[in-house]
Amino acid sequence: MRQDPAQKKASTAPLLVAALALVGASLAPAGVNALEPLPPATAALLARIRPDKPPEKLTQETHFVVSDELRHDQFREAVTGLGGAYVGVGTDQNYTMAAWARPEVMILLDFDQIVVDLHRVYGLAFARCADTPCFIDFWSPEKRPGILELIKESYADPRMRRRVSAAYRMGQKRVHRRLLKLKKVYSWLKVPHFLTHQAQFDYLKAMFATGRVFMVRGDLTADVTMRDLAGALRGAGLVTRVLYISNCEMYFKYSKPYRKNIRRMPVDERSVLLRTRAWRQWVREGKKPLHYLYVVQAYENFRGWLRHRSVKSIKQLIPYSVLKPGVLYYEINETLAQRRERLRAERRAARLKSRAGKKRRASP
Repeated sequence: MRQDPAQKKASTAPLLVAALALVGASLAPAGVNALEPLPPATAALLARIRPDKPPEKLTQETHFVVSDELRHDQFREAVTGLGGAYVGVGTDQNYTMAAWARPEVMILLDFDQIVVDLHRVYGLAFARCADTPCFIDFWSPEKRPGILELIKESYADPRMRRRVSAAYRMGQKRVHRRLLKLKKVYSWLKVPHFLTHQAQFDYLKAMFATGRVFMVRGDLTADVTMRDLAGALRGAGLVTRVLYISNCEMYFKYSKPYRKNIRRMPVDERSVLLRTRAWRQWVREGKKPLHYLYVVQAYENFRGWLRHRSVKSIKQLIPYSVLKPGVLYYEINETLAQRRERLRAERRAARLKSRAGKKRRASP
């Protein structure tokens, strides 16, 4: 997910964090005064996380500059107020969930460099805007020339400037449409969201202003970024409270590197792993729209499943029986042993019921 020159040890990412902190310091939102600039030692540890190599090819050969998952409100109860470190893949959905979790630091990783650089544009948007109307308008077509000029002014390194500009050009239209849709959906759901509630927006703005948001190209199944991340969090005395992996597990088996990466992260009894499971309903007429199941699992519970070599993919954790239209939420709270015992008990009960039925039908 070849390390390019713009992401060598002394990259411009720490410089951008500092620049955003300076820009946002004078605009620190009310109600988030508890957020102070990240201690320099902690910032240095997190800034030294190395990127993984770029992938040979992207998933579906597509840059996912916006999420196509819409109901992250299904995760809200599980993450609200968890604090700690928030680690997530993807784009806009991370801001939705982080505003609920109110973490101390955010680490946004993706193996697509375009996605990573798009988060840098989000950082500029939070620094520039004091409210959500401005934030959404930041991505409108009318603002395009001015935003490209802002990117040019914000990055001294020409390679980084070209990369961030390319990410903005690729994502601008879709991000604008996505933000408008999110505001409409969460207003209709009456669920507090950073695009509908100023306090949540202010928290995210303060996260950027105090240098608490980090972006890195990382692969969940590789052996550099996740290892560095775990070490940096441990060194800083931080606990990973939320690890959001979207539907990434649909595209790989539970390899040895992935198991190691999950095992090495610093967590506690409050830590959760969030994932989605995408599926389609097949009928005679053809393919129906894509459905998403939103799955919550205690982090230590998932570690327990991964201790069994027989567990090789997400399909074993999420049975097909729960993939039904209208079912949005699923929680994994059984161990593998408990799952097996429950299934055996259900099969025994089904056999007994079948035998009883046969006896009734056979009796005169």
